[in-house]
Amino acid sequence: MHTGQLMVTIFAIAFLSILLIYYYGQVATVGRFTGESKAAMMTRTLATSYIEYISSQLIEFDECLTDTTITAAVDSVILNPMKYLTPVNRLGRDTIKYPKEYTFSDFDDVDDFNGYIHVDRDSLGNVYNTKFEVFYVREDDIDTRSTTPTLVKRVEMKVWRAFPKIDTTEARVLDTVRVSYIKALFRYAY
Repeated sequence: MHTGQLMVTIFAIAFLSILLIYYYGQVATVGRFTGESKAAMMTRTLATSYIEYISSQLIEFDECLTDTTITAAVDSVILNPMKYLTPVNRLGRDTIKYPKEYTFSDFDDVDDFNGYIHVDRDSLGNVYNTKFEVFYVREDDIDTRSTTPTLVKRVEMKVWRAFPKIDTTEARVLDTVRVSYIKALFRYAY
């Protein structure tokens, strides 16, 4: 082999190595972007599922409509919400019913979600957390919190991927979703 042929061979191997490094770098970038997109889609899916569950018939507006010892009629609650509805400082899970561990199946009214953090895992081992916050809002302005019970409650959810952590400096798609849902008590006029 002559010096010229040796130089061409070394150049060809170096060029092939550069192409392979570039190719596998692109494959890794696409894989990371796909993983980020899957995580973002999963957070949206979880948020949608929780909204559907909270808006279902299984979850009442307030404890006074589920507790058989209170048996407040909807008309009574609407006419006098201060008397029947859960006080602002007591929104959250019912410690009498659920003294220790509790899950979604234990919830019977919206404010049971207040302060609850739910952990989900997907088939790839990713861990997603959802944090719920429930509070009364003014009936004429749903963006303003109320200091007294009203006929409107707002549920705020934050869903994010807890594991593996996302590198926010390189992320093209962030995997945190914040959603608000309004649940209100109404009376139909006949």
